[in-house]
Amino acid sequence: MNRTPCDNANFAGADTDSMVLHRNADADERVLPPVPLSSKIAIPVIATLLLMVASDLSPAHATGGEKVSVATTGTYRLNVTTVAGRTVTARWNPCGKAISYSIDSRFLHTTTPKRRTARTDVRKGIRELASATGLRFREVRRKDVVPTRKNWTSGKVDLRIVFMSPSHKNQASSFLPKNEVTGAGRYAGFTRWMSVPSRTHTGDRALRISKAVIAIDGDQYRKYPGGYGPGPVTGDLLLHELGHSVGLDHVNDSNEIMYGGRISNATYPIAAYQAGDLNGLSLLGRQQGCLTRHNHK
Repeated sequence: MNRTPCDNANFAGADTDSMVLHRNADADERVLPPVPLSSKIAIPVIATLLLMVASDLSPAHATGGEKVSVATTGTYRLNVTTVAGRTVTARWNPCGKAISYSIDSRFLHTTTPKRRTARTDVRKGIRELASATGLRFREVRRKDVVPTRKNWTSGKVDLRIVFMSPSHKNQASSFLPKNEVTGAGRYAGFTRWMSVPSRTHTGDRALRISKAVIAIDGDQYRKYPGGYGPGPVTGDLLLHELGHSVGLDHVNDSNEIMYGGRISNATYPIAAYQAGDLNGLSLLGRQQGCLTRHNHK
C-alpha cells in the first residue's frame, strides 16, 4: 500500500487505497512566546536515535466518550482532503475498540513529580477531548524509540504523546529540531496523523485516521505554568495539539484553542475548548457515526 505525504490543508488525492500522511502546512505547530533558553551552548542534533526496549502493551487508564458537548457559536476548521473531486473529512472511527494512547515523559528534563504532573495534565486533556467528541481512549504504558518523520508510523499505539528535548543529545527528533524557530518563537508542539480511505455508515467517502503522534518540545514546555488556568499555560498547548490529532485545523479567531497565532495573543479566559472548538469536535466524533474499513473503490 503506497504512502502519500500530505503537506497541505487540502490534498488532491487520487481515488486509490493509498494511505495519506498528513501534516498541516505551517498549521500544526503550536508556537509559544519567545523564551530565553536556559543554556547558550549549541548542541548539534545527532542523527542516531536513542533506542529503548519496548514493553508489552498493558491497560492503564480508560477514558469513555459518552458525553458530547456541542456549542452553538464560534469558529472552527476541519482538516479535509479532496478525493475524486469531493471534499472528504478525516476523523477517527468512534466505533469498535478505544483509541490507544501513550504518554512518554522520559525526556522532559525536570523533577520526577513534575514529569508526573505533566502526564496528569495530558490525561486531563484526553478527558476533555473524549467529552467533546464522544471518542473513547485507553492509555497503555509503552516506551518506544524517539519518533521521527521517518519512523513515527511504527509501533502498535494509535496516538503517541511524546515529550522531546531538542537541546539534549540523542533526545531530539526531526519533528522538532533544535534550530526550528519562527518569527513568533520556537515551535513547542507538532502533530502528524495518517489516514486511510473509508466510508461512512451511509456509504459516503471518508478518511479514517489510523495513527497519530504529538511531539512536545520539553525544553519549552517546562518553562510555562502547568495546568488549565489562565494562559499562557501548558494546557493551551496540550488541548491545541490534541485537537489537531483528531482532525481540527487552525482558525484565525483568538477566542478558540485552535487559534493559529501566538498563545500570548489568545483571548479565551482559561485553557479549555471554546465554542468553535466544541462545534468542530462534535463533527469529528461519535455523533457522526461509524466508519468502515472499506476503501474508495
